Amino acid sequence: MIISRSHYLHRLELDRLKTVHESSLTTEEVIFRFVLRTSENLRKSYRLRRAFIEVSRSDDVAWRSRQDQCEYMGERLIDFIVNRGELPESSELRREGTYISKIILSSLDDLFEPNIPDSFSMNIVLMLKDLIMAFIRNHRQT
Repeated sequence: MIISRSHYLHRLELDRLKTVHESSLTTEEVIFRFVLRTSENLRKSYRLRRAFIEVSRSDDVAWRSRQDQCEYMGERLIDFIVNRGELPESSELRREGTYISKIILSSLDDLFEPNIPDSFSMNIVLMLKDLIMAFIRNHRQT
């Protein structure tokens, strides 16, 4: 129940990404803010998320819930990239969007151990932003 609410609130944040394509911010700035906000949201619920991850290792329903959240995040990310006119719509991009969201969430899931400094956390956020931007650049060339 608590995780369902957490996923619901995260989805509301992700849904906002669909409307940001009209923003005057650059795509890179929006992507940075998206990863940073995701990071901040995960930090707020760190202990709960860690417990849920542990449960999902042995519980199929919890595991599927995590997978659904990754797929939803990937869909919203690709929606943004396509709506922004950065890349054309394709089923391959949708699949890769899910993969990227798994990288983002798994990287951020372990980011908030008590002994990790904020500067390191920011470096991870910047690295994930660069990953998404490299994905966009790479697909523009193909």
